[in-house]
Amino acid sequence: MQTYFARQPILDQNMRLYGYELLYRGGPHADNSGNPIDGERATAAVIEGFQVRGIENITGGKMAFVNFTQKLLLDGVPTYFPPNTMVVEVLEDVDPSDEVIEELRRLKKLGYTLALDDLRYRPALNPLLALADIVKIDFLDGSFTMRNFYAVCSHVNLAKCKLLAERVENQKIYEKARDLGCQLFQGYFFAKPSNITEKTVGVMRINAMRLLAEVSKNAVDFDAVAAIIKQDMGLTLKILKLVNSAYFGLAKEITDIKKAVVYLGHVELKKWVSFAALINMNDNKPPELIEMSLIRAHFCENVAIRLNKKECSDAYFLTGLFSLLDAMLDVHKKILLEDVMLPELTHDALMGNSNDAHNTLDLIIALEQGKWEDVLRISEGLGVNGGDMAGLYADSLQWSMELHKDNEVDDL
Repeated sequence: MQTYFARQPILDQNMRLYGYELLYRGGPHADNSGNPIDGERATAAVIEGFQVRGIENITGGKMAFVNFTQKLLLDGVPTYFPPNTMVVEVLEDVDPSDEVIEELRRLKKLGYTLALDDLRYRPALNPLLALADIVKIDFLDGSFTMRNFYAVCSHVNLAKCKLLAERVENQKIYEKARDLGCQLFQGYFFAKPSNITEKTVGVMRINAMRLLAEVSKNAVDFDAVAAIIKQDMGLTLKILKLVNSAYFGLAKEITDIKKAVVYLGHVELKKWVSFAALINMNDNKPPELIEMSLIRAHFCENVAIRLNKKECSDAYFLTGLFSLLDAMLDVHKKILLEDVMLPELTHDALMGNSNDAHNTLDLIIALEQGKWEDVLRISEGLGVNGGDMAGLYADSLQWSMELHKDNEVDDL
């Protein structure tokens, strides 16, 4: 059985990352043979994968929200993982029987956090609500009702139980959920421009974009890279701090930008710039935007290699890397791209024109959102094995987390 997984970020009121819901291909979705995959088999397959890779390598040490069916709860499957790594999500169709309530009480005594998924209030759920640490409420237009919301609020201890608004897909829904008292938010509202304008892009940000484009070329021009860095005092200080840090252990300090660039070499330079330049552009936005950009970049680059297009893998990398710039800067993509010399393939893909780079971006977005049928359809259209995509996605998560760890060491 092919198993796909994805993670969706959950943010707090300050736009800080709280955890990830781990999604998987199961339930009503079909495998390649057209046979449905039941929840137990899907969850079991995903848990096996988490054990092999290490759940911390998927969540970066944040809490993992994992769905559990009634059978898996009663089988004690959540205890396969330490309580400080996992939020046990009780699915909406779980019967609040005495046996289930007893098992949930046991999990709470062991230190597990309990969440109720997609709650539609009915009196029979009161014993579950009394145990819940988190209650998830669907805020998508058409699904949300104030009656259900107030019924839930009246039957939980709001001093101890957090309300999580899920399927928050735009700023308007986020503000509504926040104003109603929700403390956690799940959805991609933060990955979209909140108040897009026709404003110009500042010189420092243009330099950061040019730097990203330059280091992503297969044949990097170190003189051009050094010249761009010199125009930005912040990047200048950061690269000198990096190259002279204990991480590299140089016997003699480097004070020349060109020598620092050459010493780092193409691979380390590309990694550092991908992180540092995005930080420069991500003012007052959730850090998760940077994380998603890096994951998309690495994923798109690896798909290009799978397509035997290594010669233009840099264009694929930039397509993923720049795919969220409009959300970071609240500026139209057309304005963002007009001052930066990008490969034609990247420019066309980001402007929405159909090509393989654009389709690869659609593929990673489908993975992020758990749209498994789209994953299979797009993979087939590209000519890559859909079954390999979960592995590429996991590798991209790992690459991004290692990049963050490297830069944390050097206090960038």
